Amino acid sequence: MVRSSNPNDIIKDIETRLERTIQADLKEINKLIEANTPYNNKRKSGTHARDRWRSTGQYKLGVSKKMFENKATYIGILDAGSVRSKYGPKMHSLQGIKPHSGPSSPIAKDGIVAPALEKVLTRRRKIN
Repeated sequence: MVRSSNPNDIIKDIETRLERTIQADLKEINKLIEANTPYNNKRKSGTHARDRWRSTGQYKLGVSKKMFENKATYIGILDAGSVRSKYGPKMHSLQGIKPHSGPSSPIAKDGIVAPALEKVLTRRRKIN
């Protein structure tokens, strides 16, 4: 913590530490969603969806923007998981995308993003 009696310095230090912690969590979420993305190692282009994950910039307190994106056209189907998924799929959010109802790959049976978010957001940690 900052050694100051000035309230502005204290608030600025808290904001900086919070932004740093959230940025570290976002980096971990990005790694987890890349790892959760299924791939086909039989084809040369089998890692297409996995390679398309991008972080869209630094987190700034109070700014609302998307933090990750994937430009693979079929990422919505992969992220929906299987019908037997713990996390969904939520039919109202798929907007015409039919989720996979057959035997699901063990890698993405619960989708891609939801398990990563749950893993990072449910653990206890200190703010750096």
